[in-house]
Amino acid sequence: MHKKHLGFVFRSSPYAGLNAREGIEALFASAVFDPKLSVIFRDDGVFQLLNVNTNNEHTKNTSKMLASLPLYGIDELLAEKESLAARKIDISSIKLPLKLFDRSEFHRIAGNCDHILSF
Repeated sequence: MHKKHLGFVFRSSPYAGLNAREGIEALFASAVFDPKLSVIFRDDGVFQLLNVNTNNEHTKNTSKMLASLPLYGIDELLAEKESLAARKIDISSIKLPLKLFDRSEFHRIAGNCDHILSF
């Protein structure tokens, strides 16, 4: 049987509401069913990769949640180079095992997925 390949695209800042956090929770829930998962960060979604503390209960630190992804067997984490550069994010400050991709590669990466969920 063909294992489904799900792509989770994070484009929202973790501090712009609950969208980012709900997307990560959906990612954890999907991992239970053992599909192939690709987690893609682009646009303001790359801010989720930073370890920033906040006192707002609706915008908890998503980087701590993301750090546990390998425990769920989720190890394909991709970040768009142009999004990181535009937001002046230094890749060395990110503790996750990221693979970088160029903006021009996004449609090829997304095309390899059976379904895309965008947050």
